[in-house]
Amino acid sequence: MLVVGAGIFATLGVNRIRVPLQRTVDQATAITERRFITVDEPEVPELRNVTRAMNAMVGRVKAMFDEQAGQVELMRRQAHCDPLTGLSNRAHFLGRMKVMLDSEDGAASGALVMVRLVELQALNRTLGRSATDRLLQDAAAAMIESSRRVSAGEVGRLNGSDFALALPHVDSLRDWGYAGDYVEAMWLALQHDTPDDWVVATGESHTVRELCELAFAQLGLDYREHVRHDARYLRPAEVDHLRGDSTKAREQLGWRPKVDFAALVKMMVESDLELAREEQWMRQRK
Repeated sequence: MLVVGAGIFATLGVNRIRVPLQRTVDQATAITERRFITVDEPEVPELRNVTRAMNAMVGRVKAMFDEQAGQVELMRRQAHCDPLTGLSNRAHFLGRMKVMLDSEDGAASGALVMVRLVELQALNRTLGRSATDRLLQDAAAAMIESSRRVSAGEVGRLNGSDFALALPHVDSLRDWGYAGDYVEAMWLALQHDTPDDWVVATGESHTVRELCELAFAQLGLDYREHVRHDARYLRPAEVDHLRGDSTKAREQLGWRPKVDFAALVKMMVESDLELAREEQWMRQRK
C-alpha cells in the first residue's frame, strides 16, 4: 500500500510540473507561428514565475509585431493611397488597372467611370479648406461603396478633382441576388438531414446596364450622362452570361428568393441615400 500510495503521489507531482511546462512549450511554439497566447499561472511557485514571465514576453512580442505591421501598412498607404481620401493614387490605380486587364481570371470587359468635381477651387474659396476636404472624403466614400455593391472594381483619385471607377462590362449578364435571401438558404441547408451541395441563385440574369438604368432613374438621372464605356478596356474573351440554377435548393430545401432585381436595386439606392442624409446631419451638427 505504501508503494502504491507513493507512486500515486509521484504521478500527481510529475503532472503538476509536466502540464505547466508543456503549456510553456506550446506558448513558445505558437510565437514561431505568429500566434500569441497566454496561459493561467500554475500553483507551483517556481513555475508560476516562469509562466508569468512567459506571458509578459508574449505580450511584448505581440506589441512589437503589431507595431511593425502598423508601420508596414502606413508605408503601403503612403506609397499607394491618396492621403486625404484613402483611395488609390494615380500611379497605383493605373497599375491596378493593368493587372486587371492582364489577368486571365479577370473580367474580359468593363467600363471606366470618370467623376469630376467641377469648380473645386471655387468650392475651396467658398466653403473653406476643411469643408472641401470633407466633401472630397464623402465623395470618395460613396464611390467605394458603389464599387463594392456592383463589383470588385477599383476606385482611384487621379488628381485633385478627378476620380475613376473601374466597373464590369455594362452588357455582361449576371445573376444578381439579395444577401438576406442567401443567408436564409444557408440556414435551410443547416436544417437538412444530410450534408450536400446546393446552388443558391435567383435564376435570372440582368446586365450592369440595367442596374445603372434603375439606380440612376430612381434619382431622376440618366446613367448615360455619368457612365462611359471605353473599348480600350475590352478583353478578347469573357463569360458574358452567368446564371445560376437553384432547382435543387428549391426542391430539397424549399428555398425561394423573395427580393427581385428591381427591389434589390431600390434597396441599395435607398440605403445610400439614408447614409448620405445621416452624414449630412452629422456635418450640420459640427
